[in-house]
Amino acid sequence: MLNKNIRLFFKLTIPCLLLLYLHKQKLIGTNMPPLFCIKNSFIKSVKKCTSEDQVLVKEEGLIMEDTLANKVLTAENLRLKKLLNFLSSYDGLEYVTTHVTITNVRGAIFIAAGTEHGIQKDQLIINEDGLVGKVIDVNKLSARLLPLNNKNFHIPVMIVESGMKAIAVGTNSDYLQLLYLPTRAQEGNMVVTAVNNLPKIYVGQVIKNNRIKSNINLKQIDFVSIVKPR
Repeated sequence: MLNKNIRLFFKLTIPCLLLLYLHKQKLIGTNMPPLFCIKNSFIKSVKKCTSEDQVLVKEEGLIMEDTLANKVLTAENLRLKKLLNFLSSYDGLEYVTTHVTITNVRGAIFIAAGTEHGIQKDQLIINEDGLVGKVIDVNKLSARLLPLNNKNFHIPVMIVESGMKAIAVGTNSDYLQLLYLPTRAQEGNMVVTAVNNLPKIYVGQVIKNNRIKSNINLKQIDFVSIVKPR
């Protein structure tokens, strides 16, 4: 008896639900068969949802691009602010700040400034972490820099704690080598440049075997300043 009542319930309910659905979809009164109406309505609904999903995906992609661009811009602004704060610690220092256009970790760095901006060969390059390298070639609107880790780079330096002077040379690696020291330098000592007519610029810290560890990350350089002699 129960099974009979259940069958009767579905027999009466399903047609009513079907008619209600067709009425809601505004398909009653057409000449199309009911099953075709349902299929056609379902296809339209799927197409509508697909189109809306495509719009949402596109909008989400644009939002992600904007967010990434804002993060990059914020990071660059922070590094530029650090650089300007670093430069302000040198009283009376003359410099030109510009953007790096190409970086080759073991080759050279190219910047968007040249003779028109007062850039000259052998001028030192710095950023917020200290010495980056020096100018080796200058054009009217650009210049090529030699990074401090290059084996062809060398510069007079001084150990701050002892006052000892030496020559720091690049090694094509993450550190520089100290040459011509009268005695072994103590690990942890600070090394600065010792160039005439220029302020003492931070180079790095002494590590074992008379080497210098710099804080410069050549892969992430964006802004640099070219220091002019006093």
